[in-house]
Amino acid sequence: MTSGLHILVKGRVQGVGFRPFVVRLAQKLGLGGEVRNTPEGVEIFLSGNSKARSTFLKELRLKAPLPARLRELTVRPAPSYRASAFEVKRSREGAPKTYLPPDLATCPKCLAEIQDPRDRRYLYPFTNCTDCGPRYTVVRGLPYDRSKTSLAVFPMCEDCLEEYLTPSTRRFHAEPNACPRCGPRFWLTDAKGQLLSPPDPWEFVICSLKEGAIWAIKGLGGFHLVCDAENDSVVRKLRERKRRPTKPFAVMTQNLKTARKFAEITPEEERLLVSQEAPILLLRKREPFPLAESLAPGIHLVGVMLPYTPLHHILLSRWPVLALVMTSGNLSEEPLCYQNQEALERLAALADYFLLHDREIVAPA
Repeated sequence: MTSGLHILVKGRVQGVGFRPFVVRLAQKLGLGGEVRNTPEGVEIFLSGNSKARSTFLKELRLKAPLPARLRELTVRPAPSYRASAFEVKRSREGAPKTYLPPDLATCPKCLAEIQDPRDRRYLYPFTNCTDCGPRYTVVRGLPYDRSKTSLAVFPMCEDCLEEYLTPSTRRFHAEPNACPRCGPRFWLTDAKGQLLSPPDPWEFVICSLKEGAIWAIKGLGGFHLVCDAENDSVVRKLRERKRRPTKPFAVMTQNLKTARKFAEITPEEERLLVSQEAPILLLRKREPFPLAESLAPGIHLVGVMLPYTPLHHILLSRWPVLALVMTSGNLSEEPLCYQNQEALERLAALADYFLLHDREIVAPA
């Protein structure tokens, strides 16, 4: 029998690639219909034979994108609904009754792109797709559409728009989609805000860090203060400037192999470090401890994270030694800095240099 269904999915189903997943699933099963974001979650109309519809409902529950959380699934008959193709429709406005995921760590496919000199996103620090990238920190409102994110001021180029509109790509309806041609850009300044234009910006950052500089780097949800984690004198200098005499600093390292050189890591901790959540973990220090003792004075643990944005991956891939201090961009007990001008004013006495960008952070994290 051929008939229609009206499906409403509630939970964490916006900003997780759920609509692209629904489109691909429906097309695979030969079903027609439409999907849209709504204030309540995601609404689906489905048209097709009963066996395909049953398979659709089963796979909808079992194979949804990993960050999605389906809390409630309501299915009602829609006998008069008919459609041959399956499309993403314009979102329905209203008071939000759903929620977004946090920002998601860079996925392996995006990482491969920024590492490939032949790719148009080579070394592009704002690379993302439906599986990764900013969510919570760039959204102004729901439903989750590009027009309600801080990426709205960056019209997509022809190549990005084609990806965005093509169901077979992993950037199909990736709202923060961007590339070097059309997306956000970064730049370097000194502590006074004077623009720096070195031939190779990344090499300049690395060389200055090796020489003992402290950088304020604008990331996904705010600024980090960054320095060489092996240089005890510069770590102590950061403590003095930040007015944080003893509280431990976290570090970022390139990968698990490097992390094992200064920390003991269990299999469960390995799994967590490389997960999409990309947490900071408190790991037992390896003895003798090769990083600066003033990182976490008097305790046997060190806070460790792996790169979770393209910017971090680019930076750490060029860092020749073990780790970088990566601590919040603020004076102790003050709020996190997340806007460019605010950072230049509040962190000028803490950082020697700034790495800034023009992708606005709406919600600091």
